Amino acid sequence: MQRAKIRHLEQRFVSLGGAMGAVAESFGLAWAETKGTAEAIEWYRRALAANDGSASIKAAEQLGNLRARLALQAVEQAGKQKNPLTRAQLQHARSEISEALEGLEALTRLQPSIERANLCGSAWKRLALVEAIAKRPKDERIAIENMKASYARAESLARATNYAALFYPALNRMAAELIVDADKPKWNNFDPATLGDVLESLSIRARDEPDFWSFIGMIELRTYQAIADRRLAAARAGIEHDLDELFTRVSAASMWSSVLDQASFVLPKYAQRAAGPERQAANQLLARVRGYVRESGG
Repeated sequence: MQRAKIRHLEQRFVSLGGAMGAVAESFGLAWAETKGTAEAIEWYRRALAANDGSASIKAAEQLGNLRARLALQAVEQAGKQKNPLTRAQLQHARSEISEALEGLEALTRLQPSIERANLCGSAWKRLALVEAIAKRPKDERIAIENMKASYARAESLARATNYAALFYPALNRMAAELIVDADKPKWNNFDPATLGDVLESLSIRARDEPDFWSFIGMIELRTYQAIADRRLAAARAGIEHDLDELFTRVSAASMWSSVLDQASFVLPKYAQRAAGPERQAANQLLARVRGYVRESGG
């Protein structure tokens, strides 16, 4: 229904000339809100190309973000088909994300912000997932290193400008650290002061703007600490209890799908290098999160 309304408005706008960047940007936002990613990308392109220059810098941010997102989605959907992914499909995804990153990194250098650094981190993560699907471990690791660096920049900016926003980039940086650093002999666990800062940031969010993400952030922090301490087997029951409680309050498929994406990024890597009860705990916890997505209809 909403998409039909957008298409009707599109036709009227195009018939009037369709050259206003700000209006084209609004269409991009509308399509993005209704999950029409390809249509949103096209409108954001038109917004940035408009001669009146009225599109905001946000349009460039979202164009890069959505290009990276769509590229990974296309690979994941193709991977579910009977025919194996082709080299051309993987190369196209890699090129799309790389071009998106060029734009996002340029914006970040021009005018750094927490959001732009977060978007760079997210795009690097999507590139890492494509390289994992392509079975290119060296390139996957490079992408995760860059993901970690981008989220570290966002974390640093949050400390300087908006402490309450610290937990999001910090948790993502920690996830990357668990993958690329935790298996190194010289890695000595997370910095205790940083763990305290992330917990405080989450507590501020839970107090002032309580939502699903503040509570799932608390659970993810406990999970990452347990993995770093190699005590996931001991912590699993408590983590699953808190997940169960959260699911009874919030069961939106889109939210739990995002939780599953993050769990699928971290837990299998830990399972690969762990053994015995720790490996079993990682696999069981991932299966538990998949179960929430199924129950939610995702």
